[in-house]
This record gives sequence, structure tokens and C-alpha cells, in this order.
Amino acid sequence: VTSLVATALVTVTNTAHDDYRSTFLDRWRYGALRLVSVAADDSRFPGITTPGWVDVVINILSTLLLIAVVYAAFRSRRAVDALTPEDEAKLRALLDKHGDRDSLGYFALRREKSAVWSPTGKAAVVYRVVGGVS
Repeated sequence: VTSLVATALVTVTNTAHDDYRSTFLDRWRYGALRLVSVAADDSRFPGITTPGWVDVVINILSTLLLIAVVYAAFRSRRAVDALTPEDEAKLRALLDKHGDRDSLGYFALRREKSAVWSPTGKAAVVYRVVGGVS
């Protein structure tokens, strides 16, 4: 999408003479080159002449895209399915009934956990997501 925005910007601001009309593919290549580099070599694009601010805007777009990708890749996962009061009550009932055999069972009652119940409700798997992995 960013390369298409760069292509549209190059198309709108292209002030090259009509001797050589650049094709859409030429304008797309120019925009894509500006997205990945700051090189000022325009010799490969004789039909494209843009103001200097266009290259700066395209470089800013690529920087914003890089920041967005890094943010999306490294952000922490939001807690989606935290224990509900109903889940907590059912877990407490299970621990009251069978907790003497499980010394770590009360860790299942922590608030950041999520629970998956068996169809009968007699068992539950309690888990926590850390870094997008449970």
C-alpha cells in the first residue's frame, strides 16, 4: 500500500518533459526505490522529475511503516479471556473438592489466567499467555 501511495505522489508531482513519458511501472519502481533507500541517483528514471520534498515525504512514509511493523511485532498481547467471577467460583469449588491432592492448585486462581473447561465442567485447564504464547 505504501508503494502505491508513493507511486501516486510521484505521478501527481512528476514535472518531466513529454519527450519520454514514464510508465506506471517506472513510477512504481521509483517510489519503491525511495521507500528502501535515500540514494539520489535518478539516472535510471529519465521520465521522472520530482521536487525534493517528494523524496523526503516518501522516506518519511517508509520510516513510519518500519515503526508500525516493529511496534506490531514486539508489542505485548492484551489479556483477552481473563478469569470471570463464574470461572473463579467453579475453580474454587473444584479446589475445595480435590485440592488436597494439588499443592499448586491455587495458582490457577490468579487474575491473569484463562480457563478452558471440559464439557462436563469437572475439569479445567488454566493457562497464561506470555509474549503471545500460552
